[in-house]
Amino acid sequence: MSEQFKQILVIDDEKEIALIVTELLASSENRRVLNASTPSEAYMRSISVHFDLIVTDFRMPKTDGVDLVKSIRSQKLNSDTPVIFISGFPQEVEARVSQIPDVEILAKPFSLDILSDLAEKMLNLPKNRPAKKPQFDIQILNAFIKSAHSTIQQLTGAQEISTGKPFIQKKDEVTKADITAIISIQTLKFSGYIALSFPEVTFLKLVSGMLKKEQPSIDEENLKCAGAIVSLINGQARAALADQGLSLAEATPQIITGRDHRLHNSENSMTLVVPGQAAIGDFTLLAIAN
Repeated sequence: MSEQFKQILVIDDEKEIALIVTELLASSENRRVLNASTPSEAYMRSISVHFDLIVTDFRMPKTDGVDLVKSIRSQKLNSDTPVIFISGFPQEVEARVSQIPDVEILAKPFSLDILSDLAEKMLNLPKNRPAKKPQFDIQILNAFIKSAHSTIQQLTGAQEISTGKPFIQKKDEVTKADITAIISIQTLKFSGYIALSFPEVTFLKLVSGMLKKEQPSIDEENLKCAGAIVSLINGQARAALADQGLSLAEATPQIITGRDHRLHNSENSMTLVVPGQAAIGDFTLLAIAN
């Protein structure tokens, strides 16, 4: 084989349109075109195959093309794959993808010549495009800050909770904690984690408020409360974001324990640290962007 194949994925639940688009894009000898008629089928293909281009319908049963692309691009194999959205509602798509790189929108009804030219353009985007820099989503961060404050107030009766000045953690800096909950977040704008960390004294006062019984030390029983507390925070934050039009995929928080365990940046990540202060003690919320 003298030239490597370009892999293209076509996603459309309308078989006639999928066939037309597939035949057009497969007309070049160095292309291999696969198609999927459902979002779930497309996602499963994206797990094991790298695509050089994705061409997808916008409105589909159970989900839409933008949410599907979020899921596909959350996979490392296709994290920067260019996308063409084909839609009878181009303005609706544009409002959803205005900040997303390497995306084009083709309105229905469309010209086959225009689609052909657009596909050629997207397949020939320079390979040395600047790498995506880790970035934070303030909408998500604010939702988790508010939810954490609200939950702490509900459980302890704390009247005042303040937020310190956020800062970017330097590569050689670490955040120490005794209890940390890590929640995976994947959207088109933010890929990474939200972490909530407590020193032992703050955690014990928080659990004491929850159980209405003083907790002298961390043990197996009150450690179970960590998951319940973080699930409350996670649920409230996601509900608030859903009300704002941002739906996050479900993710089970992971609890890390150990005195003075350290959270630090990996080589390609960036951490935003948001200190919190309450009557029960200090705590820290971190946004870790990959």
